[in-house]
Amino acid sequence: MNKRIEYIDRAKGIAIQLVVIGHLMAFCTDAEKNPIYTVIASFHMPLFIFLSGLVLSTPPRLLKAVNKIVYLILPMVIIGLIFTYCIGKGYMDFITDNFKNGYWYLYVLSVYYMLLTVFNLTKRFKYSGVLDIVLAVIFFGSMKFLCLYLSKATNNLLSLDLCANLWPYFIGGHLIRKYRLIDTLLKADAPFAIALVLYIPLLLLYESGTFVRFSQVVSITAIIGLLHLLYHRKDTTSRIERGLTYLGKHTLDIYIFHYFLLQIIDIAGFGRWVAHSGNYLIELIALISLSIIVSLGCIGIGYVIRISPILSKIIYGRFVKA
Repeated sequence: MNKRIEYIDRAKGIAIQLVVIGHLMAFCTDAEKNPIYTVIASFHMPLFIFLSGLVLSTPPRLLKAVNKIVYLILPMVIIGLIFTYCIGKGYMDFITDNFKNGYWYLYVLSVYYMLLTVFNLTKRFKYSGVLDIVLAVIFFGSMKFLCLYLSKATNNLLSLDLCANLWPYFIGGHLIRKYRLIDTLLKADAPFAIALVLYIPLLLLYESGTFVRFSQVVSITAIIGLLHLLYHRKDTTSRIERGLTYLGKHTLDIYIFHYFLLQIIDIAGFGRWVAHSGNYLIELIALISLSIIVSLGCIGIGYVIRISPILSKIIYGRFVKA
C-alpha cells in the first residue's frame, strides 16, 4: 500500500507550480535567456518524475498497473485532443508529436507503470536489490538503443527519448522508496551540503556547454537539496506548507487543465519589461502569484467535472480503481 506522505505531497505541490511557472514563461514570454527559467528548467520535470516513482513503495501488479494506465491515458487522450483542436491542430499532430502537445508526462508515466510490473519478478530472489538495478539498467539501455536505431517519426510517436531520459529519475525514486532509503539519505547532512555547493557551479557549466552530457547531475543536486529541506520540516506546518500539500494532492487537474488557461494569458509585455529592467525578483513574485491562480482555477474545473458521474468516468476513468 502506498500511504501518502505529507512532505512528498508538499514536494509535488512545488513541482507542479514549477511546471506551471515554466510553461507561463515558455509560452507567454521570451524565456530563453531568463535566469529564473534556466533554474526551473534544470530540474522541474526530473523532480516531478522522481516524485512519481517515490510515491510507489511496491511495484504494481499487472491488473493494478492496467487500471492506473487507464486512469492516466484517458485524460491525456480526451483533454489532450480537445486542447489540440483548440490550438488549431489535428489529431495526427497530437499522436505524432514527441511531447503530445504538452501531455507527454501522462503517456511516459503509463509506460513506466507497465515496465514496473516486471520488477515483481525479482522479489522471489535473495539479491532482489541487485536484480532490480540490473533490470533498471537493461530497460534504460533498451530504450536508448531504440532511440538510436528507430526513425525519428517512430521516436516521436512513442516519445522514446523522453521515456529513456527520464527513466533513471522515476526508477531511482521508486527503488529509494522500495528499499526504505529515503530517511537514510535525507537525514544525513552531507548529501545536502554537497548538493548545495555543487548546484550553481554545475548549472553554470551546463549552460556554458561544458557539462551537457552530465545534465542529470545538475537535476539530482537540486532534487536532493529541495527534498532535504522539506524532509526536515515534515513535522512542522504553516499556511504555505498546507497550501503546497493541497496543490500536491491535485497535480493531475493542474497538469491537464493549465494549458487551456495559459492560452488566455498574455504577459509578453511584462516579460519584455523584465528583460529590459532586470527586475527578476518582481517577475518571480508575479509568476508565483499567477501560477497559484491558474492552479486553483484548474482544481475548480476538475471539481466541476467530478460533479458529473458520467464525466468522471469518461475523463478520469472512474470506472476503474487506480
